[in-house]
Amino acid sequence: MVNEIPADDLQVDELDRSIIEILRRDARVTNKFIAETLEIAESTVGQRIKSMSRHGIMRVVALRDIRSLGYDLIAHADIFVEGRDARDVALELAPIDEIDMVALYTGSPQIIAQINVENRKQLSHVLTEMIGTAAGVTHVETVISLEIFKYESELGAHLAEDEQTNPRIHERDLDERIIAELERDGRVSNREIARTLDISEGTVRNRMKPLLDNHIVKFGAIIDHRALGLRCSAFLRLSVEPSRSRAVAREIAKLGEVPYVALAAGRFNILCVVTTTDRRRLTRLIQERIDPLDGVHLIDVREHIEVLKHRFQRVRIR
Repeated sequence: MVNEIPADDLQVDELDRSIIEILRRDARVTNKFIAETLEIAESTVGQRIKSMSRHGIMRVVALRDIRSLGYDLIAHADIFVEGRDARDVALELAPIDEIDMVALYTGSPQIIAQINVENRKQLSHVLTEMIGTAAGVTHVETVISLEIFKYESELGAHLAEDEQTNPRIHERDLDERIIAELERDGRVSNREIARTLDISEGTVRNRMKPLLDNHIVKFGAIIDHRALGLRCSAFLRLSVEPSRSRAVAREIAKLGEVPYVALAAGRFNILCVVTTTDRRRLTRLIQERIDPLDGVHLIDVREHIEVLKHRFQRVRIR
């Protein structure tokens, strides 16, 4: 069950914002460095970071490249519901491991789900045997992302919730166990990881270096978008002249309000997610920055009214 975080608990002041900005540039920077930069006590930095994490405002975590998990196929499923509350259906689907994001739409379809899988056979199983059999689901329309131009998770939701251990982790897979610790807390020290896993600190350090050098993981500060006043999110599907599709996707990927951009097959050949302050800003962004791009013929906008699941630890690093 998703517990909505009260709006009052998402308030941040200027000091919190300053700490967040430093961590967005380097999520593993020390509290001492932050304190010296902002000319405050090191203990204040630690208290502020712990408070923001506890209240689900900001977390520093290890972000995992989805390809390292074997996920070569990303699909977005529009789920149509009748005779049952769409939110209840979405909550039933949220625990499915292959689903990384579930949100409610305005209008119909009522639900969108992002599905990360290894191949088309696994996608077929998720769509027909897991989503398709849920009570109230009448049909599902799916769009497959063919080429990812941007896949970031700097903005998230439900950051205070405990993440379930990745079922793929084997007890003897030391790299995965180290990553799991860092996915829970990206600022935990190598010494603490070593103590938890009963290994040496040097082993942790030596294991982490190739993971970072080979772009399997990176560290990031994930901020609840509502704490920054970003309370409007939408899924955009664009019909673009095929010869211009890559150029348009690259231009959209430059926009800070857009965390996800991909080419797709079908009538709509570009997919993207936009997160901004309000509907007015969303409308202006579409009208002034996206619609005028050469080759754009049609934009379908579907606003999210509630995000029920967001597995923010998964990204495309490069």
